[in-house]
Formats: sequence, C-alpha cells, structure tokens
Amino acid sequence: MRSISLRLPWLLLAVLAPGIAQAQQAASVPIPVRLLFAVIDQDADGVVTADEAAAFSARLIQTVDSNRDGVVTRAEAEAMRQRLGSPGGPRDLDKAFREIDSNGDGVVTEAELAAAARRNFARMDLRGRGGITLADLAGRSIWVPNLGALAGPLTGP
Repeated sequence: MRSISLRLPWLLLAVLAPGIAQAQQAASVPIPVRLLFAVIDQDADGVVTADEAAAFSARLIQTVDSNRDGVVTRAEAEAMRQRLGSPGGPRDLDKAFREIDSNGDGVVTEAELAAAARRNFARMDLRGRGGITLADLAGRSIWVPNLGALAGPLTGP
C-alpha cells in the first residue's frame, strides 16, 4: 500500500507535466497575441486550424474593403494599415500586397487572402499537426493589429 501511495505523485506528475509545460509556454505569449488567437479560434478549443485562419481572413477582407466591391485595393490596404498602427511602412505593404495578390491584377480577393492565410498557417504549424496552439507561438515575434480598430467586424463569425 505504501509503495502505491509513494508512486502516485510521480505518476500524476508524469501525466500532468506536458500539460503544465504547455500552459506555462502559453502564459508567456503576450496578451495581444492571445486576444487575436481567441478571435481566430472560432470554436474556442485552444487550437487554431487552417480553416479558422481562412475564415478570419474572410472577415478581415470585409473589414478592409471600404467600398464593399468584394476586393481590396492598395489604397484600401494602406488606409487600414494606418488605422491599425502597423509598424511597417508603404514598402512593407507593397511587398505583402504583391505576395497576396497571386494573379497580379492589383487587387486582393477573399480567395487570395484565404490562400495567403493558409500558407502562413502552414509556416507556423511547425509540427505539421494541422493546428496551432498558444504554446506553439511562445517565443515568436508576432505583430498584432490594434484590435480596438477591428473589434466589431472581426469578432463575430
């Protein structure tokens, strides 16, 4: 009986240690990143999937598309960049715009932004599990937009 009671704490530690370590890593992620993660994680299961990232990009394009024509122009993207307080300048925006605008027609569609979101997701899913957790983001430098500027349109499904 005594040997079982002495082993129980070690058994519990062995079972719980991975979860505790993951929780500690997640706690080290800056609060703005955690808030953005929560917005993207639609089912609140603690894992962001490629589908959730693509769905978030659809909501994002609806926010940036100020004239509601279904595409984002360079001018609309610049206006949003300024509104969000992006640390990058016009050159950074030009580079990002070219990477996302896969057909080079000068506008970004919902499909192009969703494809870019899936590519970015694949780069961040280092373990290839099909999901990103907060612990996966620990120690990474991630820029988060001014969420107050986006709060209404981006928080709903």
